[in-house]
Amino acid sequence: MAPQIIYEHSLIVVMEANNNLRQYAFDNINDMELAGRSFKNSAVLVYLRSNNEESILLRIKFDENSKVIASDTLKRYTIFKSSPEQLKTAINDAKEFCPAETYGLILWSHGTSWAPPDSKRIVTRSFGEDQGDQMDIIDLKNAIPTGFEYIIFDACNMASIEVLWEFKEKTKYIIASPTEVLASGFPYGKVLPYLTSREPDLQNVAVQYFEHYQSYTGHMQSASVTLLNTIELTKLSSLCANLYYDNKSIGIPSRSNVQRLDYTEDFPVPQFDFINYLELNFPLSELGPIRNQLARTIIYKKATDYFLGKPISYFSGLTCFIPEPDDFYLNYYKTLKWYKDSRTDFLF
Repeated sequence: MAPQIIYEHSLIVVMEANNNLRQYAFDNINDMELAGRSFKNSAVLVYLRSNNEESILLRIKFDENSKVIASDTLKRYTIFKSSPEQLKTAINDAKEFCPAETYGLILWSHGTSWAPPDSKRIVTRSFGEDQGDQMDIIDLKNAIPTGFEYIIFDACNMASIEVLWEFKEKTKYIIASPTEVLASGFPYGKVLPYLTSREPDLQNVAVQYFEHYQSYTGHMQSASVTLLNTIELTKLSSLCANLYYDNKSIGIPSRSNVQRLDYTEDFPVPQFDFINYLELNFPLSELGPIRNQLARTIIYKKATDYFLGKPISYFSGLTCFIPEPDDFYLNYYKTLKWYKDSRTDFLF
């Protein structure tokens, strides 16, 4: 038996597309196949969930036919509902089929930041909608293995400090959007050449994403993207804890006039610009250390001037939730690690 090839890099893409994004998943896979010439000593694997009966694990191979998915099927899974445990199995299988010196992960699906699934009041989608059901972001985090060079969220509103804090132990770098992501998602034909090497060029991935949508006109000219170094998040949390402790007497922060970065109707948990929230609620003279640390944390950030026709007037690259005392999601929010570790409880 011939020894197994060890690739320089394997990129694993988890596509939860058993929902209204199904056709976009097929389009994205065809774009990946068109980029197949650039893979060299790297592998791209896609776990695709697009129907109720089964999911498949594909290894992407070069193919110029944009109407047909020609990639090899490595494994089929007979499952009737998505789960974090199934994603863990698929990721581990992908690593066994294409072991590599380094790994990257893309999580592709619907997303609503940290919003809890199956709310009785509002139908939400925390991540990976399948037949109307969703995964809890904490369960998803717990199921995903550690050791990735990067995680990219091709899903809406995942560049919130709460989500990033949950995933910071899993990877060195994260690319995510503080706003929604249009259904067409990342332009994989343009970004895969920068991801399929032992040392991926993540800044160019973020640049390509932004410039792709910036080149459009009208509502298609809607995008935001952030690339950050997860190691720097811990210091940011400590600085926030100090700020909150020193200003306990201010009371509960206000949402008034803070830049919103969620733009779709009935978004379950409002997303506010992180620095704008601090500026409007705390003494400006005390924000210098947090600004400086954020500059060390964020490697690249960019947003279009408008998103779906609404202005983005203030953009720091991160969003946050601003709790209210009677908020429907407050009890759930208090279970998130950011709430505890940043000592947001000082304000309540």
